[in-house]
Amino acid sequence: VEDTVLLEWDEESKEEKKIKILTNPTPGLDVRTKGSDLTKDTLIMRAGTKLSPADVGILASVGITRVSVVQKPKVAVLSTGNEVMDPFS
Repeated sequence: VEDTVLLEWDEESKEEKKIKILTNPTPGLDVRTKGSDLTKDTLIMRAGTKLSPADVGILASVGITRVSVVQKPKVAVLSTGNEVMDPFS
């Protein structure tokens, strides 16, 4: 917002349509290096964590681009005779 001039805006929605930036960008400004927001030996996440989009972002922020994953096991129960009994008998 600093170093800008509002040139055009939408009366109805009050949204900015056009601005003029008064300064040149500084290369590298506000760019963090990977892992710069964590200390050494910080546990990022535990094994077995179900990854959310936020978790993927955290991993990317420390330079991790590949992780080992396991598929949830699939279980089936097959009844072939009288081994299944009524629990109320």
